[in-house]
Amino acid sequence: MTPLRLLPALLLPWIAAAALAQPPGLLPALSVDQWQVLERGEVVVTQLPPAGGQGYAYKTYGLVEAAPARVWGVIQDCEHLDEYMPRMALAVETEQTETSYVCETEIDLPFPLSNRRNKALSILEQLPGGIFKRHWSLTDGNWDYYRHDGSWTIHPWGEDGERSLLENWIDSWPKNAVPDFIVHAARTVQAPEAFEAIRKRVRSISPPSVVAGPPGLLAN
Repeated sequence: MTPLRLLPALLLPWIAAAALAQPPGLLPALSVDQWQVLERGEVVVTQLPPAGGQGYAYKTYGLVEAAPARVWGVIQDCEHLDEYMPRMALAVETEQTETSYVCETEIDLPFPLSNRRNKALSILEQLPGGIFKRHWSLTDGNWDYYRHDGSWTIHPWGEDGERSLLENWIDSWPKNAVPDFIVHAARTVQAPEAFEAIRKRVRSISPPSVVAGPPGLLAN
């Protein structure tokens, strides 16, 4: 007979599967181990092959203790990134429409590396199943990247609708080679710091300013 104290551990895979039960295609494929990491408040980082084999790419997942509509109020906003996002030296938002804008940013890299600037077109989407997404691609110009694509996607998490799974995808090819230790730090140190900064930002903004409306309705 299985000791009662062992039952929670043995049942965890089935409990996790039930907790994540959603219509097919709405949630990323996550293992039970990754689910446990997320529930501990940590982030899950997965390395991906970069487009064309040049540069680096990865996805990062983390939970936010807020409904997707509140998280969206932060994620869709470029203009205030430099107020809370680690290593963000500059953020300027221009050419805004109801569903898009151009976001110019400057990332502060450690000495002796120089800062990296880019300007990208962001597209805002509200998808079926309560999912929100901002994805971007580099615009034409003399920037510090050959390619710098990415996205933030917010998925509902759990049954009460008051939590979110935040997914970040980056596929980047800098013009100047980035040392491996910098890329490693981006995945293991800076990614968790970015997710924690977003969590704090969501908590700091009062609900009226982050309630979702049309995809292009940016937060104040």
